Amino acid sequence: MSFWSTAIARFYPVRASFHRQLIRLTRDPTRTWVRSPIPERTLLRLQQLPSLLADGRTRRALLRYFLTDVGVGLVSRALYHGLRLLPFDTSSAIGGGLGRIVGRWRGINQSDARARETFVRLRPESSAKANVDVAMNRMCVNIGRVFAEYTILDLLWAAGRITVSGDEHLAACRDRDRPIIVFGVHLSSWEVIGAALLGLGYPVCTLYKPTRNRFQDRIANAVRRRGGVELLPPGPHGVRQAYRALTSRRCLFLTWVDEAINGTVRAPAFGRPIYCHGNLAATVRLARATGARPISAFVERRRGARFHTTFGPPIELIQAEDEKTALLANLQRLDELISSIILPRLEYWRCYLPFASTDFRLFSSQPPSLGDHDDAETSSFAIESKFRRRASDPDAFTFSRAALPRPSPIHRGRTHAAARASGAAAGAGP
Repeated sequence: MSFWSTAIARFYPVRASFHRQLIRLTRDPTRTWVRSPIPERTLLRLQQLPSLLADGRTRRALLRYFLTDVGVGLVSRALYHGLRLLPFDTSSAIGGGLGRIVGRWRGINQSDARARETFVRLRPESSAKANVDVAMNRMCVNIGRVFAEYTILDLLWAAGRITVSGDEHLAACRDRDRPIIVFGVHLSSWEVIGAALLGLGYPVCTLYKPTRNRFQDRIANAVRRRGGVELLPPGPHGVRQAYRALTSRRCLFLTWVDEAINGTVRAPAFGRPIYCHGNLAATVRLARATGARPISAFVERRRGARFHTTFGPPIELIQAEDEKTALLANLQRLDELISSIILPRLEYWRCYLPFASTDFRLFSSQPPSLGDHDDAETSSFAIESKFRRRASDPDAFTFSRAALPRPSPIHRGRTHAAARASGAAAGAGP
């Protein structure tokens, strides 16, 4: 490089060409001819980019984060504003049609034999092929309707689209100044439970599970907040807030106790041993700590975008000297209750979807016993005892860790790169 070009670059750094700035970019300012307009943190990320892109999993995560999720988010935003302008029944019908199309496409690309086998085993009285075909079709249509009805969720109560039965149980608990925990199941359009509670005049707080797409998550949370629901962050911090809300009688707590994580349905048990670390167990522990009486709730779809919400009577939890026996007895009692709600409406159950894509251990030949649990499960009773001794500290129980937000793809890439580097260093040692 000539003397005059170096002098011009020194006194007029704005005129220096961009490629000349990139030639000698380094963190040592004495070796840098011109000050780069690129921040040092960005330069460090650019230096790490090749190692991040070397991993195929990181490449797919970045592609999904910056391209796929953005495209799906734009489509979701357009559908949200468009369906909100249409009549309720039309909006729901469009969602059902899209769900049927996606379901048929999924059936072509992936066999639904496992889903059909599971349906027949859970509902042997409906084992005829025609009944199973109708159930598979209803499942796909219902999921499409649910996503479309998110756009009008905050408008259903004012439009008279929600009817309620069993609200006298809620009123009785409120008159006695008892904290209220409402636990629902993912049937039909399950978010209608919150809309019904708000319409009845009950302030509601609930934990929310972030969706995989950040743009769809913003849409769903905006609809919930517009209706008046107080959203609590997932994890122990949200449970502490729920504990304070119940003990101060500020609002009732709404949760869902049926769950499917990584393709495994944890509740209901359907004849398997009771799982002691899920949302069902956390609900029992929270009710025992606050003195609340859990109330069941579920939604049934009427015609179109019309729903009926049913609230069950308050459940008096079993008390026993042995806390392990009491917890397992309460879990089995609640598990039988939600099983009796779900099985007659299995095709409208959202958690039925994992049966269609993953292996699942259906039943055990023996019914679950109160003492048939491994050491990992019995460790939850030590947590229960500790919490009972210090009732003011709700850290002893927690809801499902699947609700915790996922790390960013860049963070995952750094983790994989660090693992590879540590592996290479270990291999290079003596």
